[in-house]
Amino acid sequence: IKEPKGERICSMSHLYELHRFVLYELPWLDGKDMLDVACGHGIWGYLCRSEKKGEMGRIVGVDIYEPHIRFLKKYGAYDELVVADVMHLPFRDKSFEISLASEIIEHLPQESSEIFFKSIESITKEFILMTTPNGSWELGDYQPIEYEIHRSAHYVKDFRSHGYNVHG
Repeated sequence: IKEPKGERICSMSHLYELHRFVLYELPWLDGKDMLDVACGHGIWGYLCRSEKKGEMGRIVGVDIYEPHIRFLKKYGAYDELVVADVMHLPFRDKSFEISLASEIIEHLPQESSEIFFKSIESITKEFILMTTPNGSWELGDYQPIEYEIHRSAHYVKDFRSHGYNVHG
């Protein structure tokens, strides 16, 4: 546990293990505010609503891709939805107790990684959970959504140098 910034965890995990891992590692919401960075179709919002018992906190989803946000507005998994670039998160310092960034950082250019780390760390009070492939995982240059292209590779040492506990 890192103080005073709280705990930081990164999973270098296989895609099929993510749901179980993320739900195990995320703390109970119990009235806390959680940010789901690059929420996509909202799988984490839905899973947190159904699996993280206790008095539910507020879950905010942010994504750059407006069709995802429009889709999610129909179903209510999030208390608030924001269209924004993850490189410029529009939140004040320490706005959230918990931040989740699952399978996000590899979609950013390598040179943007440091900015992303600083951004998510500045808005989070207690607990950050990131997941990413360990190293390069090519999806090809063509993806139906340009934001889904993998643009960088990250390794255990990258996260440990930022004070994260790494699993996987």
